[in-house]
Amino acid sequence: MTKETRNGLLFMIFSVLGYASLPIVGRAIYLGENPPHPYTIVGWRFVIAIPLMWIVVMVWHHLGLARLVKHRSLPNRALLLFCGALNGGSILLGWMGLSYLTASQFTIACYTYPAFVFLFNSLLGNRVSGRGWMAFGMTALGLTLFALSGDSSNSVAINFPLGISLTIAGAILFAVHVIVTHRVLDGYPTTARVTAWIITGYGVILIPLTLMGKMVPPSDWKTFLLLAELASFNTVLPAFAFMMGMMRLGTSRASIISTLEPVIALILAFLILKEQLVVWQQLGAILIFLSVVVQEFPLQWLRKTPTPASSTT
Repeated sequence: MTKETRNGLLFMIFSVLGYASLPIVGRAIYLGENPPHPYTIVGWRFVIAIPLMWIVVMVWHHLGLARLVKHRSLPNRALLLFCGALNGGSILLGWMGLSYLTASQFTIACYTYPAFVFLFNSLLGNRVSGRGWMAFGMTALGLTLFALSGDSSNSVAINFPLGISLTIAGAILFAVHVIVTHRVLDGYPTTARVTAWIITGYGVILIPLTLMGKMVPPSDWKTFLLLAELASFNTVLPAFAFMMGMMRLGTSRASIISTLEPVIALILAFLILKEQLVVWQQLGAILIFLSVVVQEFPLQWLRKTPTPASSTT
């Protein structure tokens, strides 16, 4: 294993751990004595994350790390902000869903988004493969088994149908974000500045939240520290770690490694929050996660053909 590959794996592991622990931190916030409104969580998350993101960008350029990719002009900033706003909306829906679900249930529902990406691409007339349709069918069956099983947790007062509906709506909007962002970034490298502009677009949701008076100061220091962790370790740092790992391993290998996120999230939910799923939900989760692997796993790996590393998406 070369040093470049080893460093890429380390960055991807950091990214996976950061994203996988996000629903765990979210449930910890909601299980506090005075749980904040989802608007407050999303608002403060990005009030902290956006300036932190630009600080990381400045450090990135100061250390010369930006030279890892070819310098090219950025896409239209307004389009990047729009991409961020789409994702911001999906995040808000997801956090509203998480307020009614366990971390395990939320994780499973979130990872239906690749199936919606596939469905929307097919509706747009893009060429789709039989493997994609198989993965979509697995997701549909897995989601059906999961949803019909109902709530499996007696530890918190939740509204399972509403939580699932909101989270799936967030997954659908995130799928739209993925398709739009892919088209906006077509031909451009994924650089630190591109990531920063998109995350800044999340801030578009802060204005209406402030006007509606839903974004209030955290009620205690524990909640504030959890929000700070959410903004840094679960938002900014894993985003840059994923980018660094992708530039060293290539998009295919980085995508495969990222499929570990929901598995690790379920393990953390079991170990830290003592959450469990009923048998039918476990089967549904397996089908959904396998569908992600089926869509992401490169066919050339089955033929043992090496995939060259790439610095662009």
